[in-house]
Amino acid sequence: MRSALVLATVLTIVRPAFAATFTVNETADLADADPSDGACDIDLATLGEQCTLRAAIQQANVDADLDTIMLPSGTYRLTRRGGDEDEAAIGDLDIGSSVVITGAGPKATIVDGRKARDRVFEIRGDATISGVTIRRGKAAAGSTGGGGIRNHGTLTLTDSVVTRCRGADDVGGIDVRGGHVILRDVVVSHNRSGDDGGGIDVDGGVVELTRVLIQRNRATDEGGGLENSGAVVMLTDCRIMGNKARTDGGGLVNEDGGTMVLSGCVIAGNRAKTGGGIDTADVVLGPNSTTVGNTTIAKNRRGDCNGPLTSLGGNAGSCSF
Repeated sequence: MRSALVLATVLTIVRPAFAATFTVNETADLADADPSDGACDIDLATLGEQCTLRAAIQQANVDADLDTIMLPSGTYRLTRRGGDEDEAAIGDLDIGSSVVITGAGPKATIVDGRKARDRVFEIRGDATISGVTIRRGKAAAGSTGGGGIRNHGTLTLTDSVVTRCRGADDVGGIDVRGGHVILRDVVVSHNRSGDDGGGIDVDGGVVELTRVLIQRNRATDEGGGLENSGAVVMLTDCRIMGNKARTDGGGLVNEDGGTMVLSGCVIAGNRAKTGGGIDTADVVLGPNSTTVGNTTIAKNRRGDCNGPLTSLGGNAGSCSF
């Protein structure tokens, strides 16, 4: 009798969790009423489940299973102001587990961070996000960068737009602090940083960009479009156009012993004080490896290239390959 009671108690404590699908049906920015109950619901007293994006992410964070969040067309404005919090209760949407977020397309599904006065997403787990526009997030002064997204984990972002986000210090759009990031069929545009990396800043990990447009981003210092510092960045069939940096690398910067590989890309119409297209000259912390194949680097102000490049052939422009 006693052994049966003990077994029943153990089964109650360690009951298995299963992957869930949460369908968002509320655009308001409200937290889940009980993140531990397995139901995405902001109001337990009302019949049915009222599921917000924030509540769905809080539910997904509870366990390690791969949960799915269906995000229909609509504008989801983050309004719960706050920062320095990792439970997705206020400020940005913190993803700490494994989740797939599927929107209805970047023109239809918009996540707007302006009123939260924080970035939009912070990834500490494993996230796959598709079919959304991420806009108007802001990383405040003294905080870490990435007005749109900050990644420490694993992120796959497809068929999406990151736009009009700001970083008071580094990184307006996407801040990669480590892990593995894949961007495919993504637009990163009109983001601004108070220091480096207007569109994207990579300070660790591996980043793979395929058919990504990095356009009209601005950095107060280096890397208007993208700055890579000591990490690995691979760009395939990408367009880096119309970006601006006040100092080096209007389009791209590869520095601090970074590795960058470009294939089938176009770098054009960018501007900076030096290296309007791409700057690879900073080797203070180690030599950089920048390999370029079937890529056009042309019509950038203050020089298409500054620093060494290794050619795989098929390139066009004024750089010395």
